[in-house]
Amino acid sequence: MTGIDFHADDYALSEHSDNDIIALCHKGKLDGISIMVNMRRAPKAVKRLRDAKFPHPVRASIHLNFMEGYPCAKKEEVKDLVDDKGLFHVSWRQLVLWSCNPVKRNHIRKQLAMEINAQIEKAILLGIADPKHLRLDSHQHPHMIPIVFDALIDVIKQHNYGVDYIRNSEDPIRFYGKHPSLYRTLRPVNLVKCMILNHYSRHVKHVLQKMRIPATYLCGVCFSGHMDTTRIRVMIPDFLKAGDRHHRPVEFLFHPGTMLKDEQTEEFTKLGFNDFHFNEGRRIEYRTVEEVNS
Repeated sequence: MTGIDFHADDYALSEHSDNDIIALCHKGKLDGISIMVNMRRAPKAVKRLRDAKFPHPVRASIHLNFMEGYPCAKKEEVKDLVDDKGLFHVSWRQLVLWSCNPVKRNHIRKQLAMEINAQIEKAILLGIADPKHLRLDSHQHPHMIPIVFDALIDVIKQHNYGVDYIRNSEDPIRFYGKHPSLYRTLRPVNLVKCMILNHYSRHVKHVLQKMRIPATYLCGVCFSGHMDTTRIRVMIPDFLKAGDRHHRPVEFLFHPGTMLKDEQTEEFTKLGFNDFHFNEGRRIEYRTVEEVNS
């Protein structure tokens, strides 16, 4: 569909999840995917992606991940971000608190920068990222938090990376307010997420403007976990109209890959995240991408 980037997050999560995303790519339903290069199965998942033949090119973004799995940097380089087993154990709350802590902020920012660069270097090594044309987002959107975003910009400047895209996770709540039929379908937790991300997007948009990187409109937070066909078709005209008016790309973000419970490994330590990986909502989002993007 012209004017909208239909995008899938969480590639390299698990084999079954990857099967779902690859199937949508083969059907020509996805314009881009985000790849979790820190996960153990990333090399195998990337090889499969590179060997595949799709009806049209599928853009690959680096799905920076500090929430699950092992770091790409050495454990001792990111010791505040991992537990004794070397697995990530940070949370959104912790990252926000570190952002406001003048004592630890710079120390943590340096560790985040080490890990961000390690993940970018791995993506380049795997052949899914061009150092002059990077596309970047993150698992659960922590790159929007000031300490993480600033670390990301540090890395880009220090290593002279070229960047085509950094996700601006701004999902405008005001768009949904035009449709009373949607009010009861909006989950309070998602509205809170939107308000927080939209607040942080002000700084992100300002920096992206200076870097001459377009700041997108995103649909995928307010309906996170349940991007069903009916609601998406209601919202598409509003996002397209706003994108045209403000010359901003529009991204519809889906999580259409479902992980099976027997695929759970030691990398998946957070129960809340696991519930989302297994959730029926992912199957709904798979069907939505099939039905809407045609």
